[in-house]
Amino acid sequence: MVSPGTNSLMFEILTPDQTGFFRACEKVAQLFAQREAEFGFNPEIDRPAVSMPEFLADQAGWVSSAISGDGPVTILTTWSDKLAPILRERGFAFRPIAWHAGPFNSGIFRREGAGRERYFELVNEEAPEIAPAHVLTIHDAHGFAGGAISALRDNAAWLAVMCVRPGMPAGTGSRLWEALVRDIAARGIGRLDLGTQTAERFYQHCGMQVTDRVIPRLRWRTAPDGKVWNDLVMMGIDL
Repeated sequence: MVSPGTNSLMFEILTPDQTGFFRACEKVAQLFAQREAEFGFNPEIDRPAVSMPEFLADQAGWVSSAISGDGPVTILTTWSDKLAPILRERGFAFRPIAWHAGPFNSGIFRREGAGRERYFELVNEEAPEIAPAHVLTIHDAHGFAGGAISALRDNAAWLAVMCVRPGMPAGTGSRLWEALVRDIAARGIGRLDLGTQTAERFYQHCGMQVTDRVIPRLRWRTAPDGKVWNDLVMMGIDL
């Protein structure tokens, strides 16, 4: 479906049964990766590289290597069912993430300690329950200008990606959000959840509430008055 927006913006909404759906998702994902590259990571937080094949082949062995020492460690994962027996006996506290339509078995393991924070993401981006089911793209006179990808399950949605092209007029992101919410609410969706490392302020402006603050000051971006820090947070809203 293509609908005209004000100020020469066009909105297109596609679902997996429609031609162009997967290409639209690819374009949004590529733009999102470009926009994410504008943010730096806090150098005081250690983010070791994770080999997912090695982790999946030997969770216990991976854990023993990854959490050596007694410093603080945070692990965000969608494999909490596999990790819980291993990490709890090593002194980690666990809290689940209450996604309504996000990946199953999501949660945060945390070990307190002194020294430099270590942060791991063990996330299955290919989990079938979060397969894209709805993509909204926007276009202006110059072409593709941004979009949003969501997973839908029952009467809830999980927003995987949302972004706009650099240099778009102020308010474009808000208009994208409004178009997204309007359409998914019309489909019977009553709840929307997401996780973000870079856009808490924007989503708060949209009415979302923080449900979990995972890592303070994880990412930063240069602003006219200096660095702007962003926490890793989980957020949700009832529509």
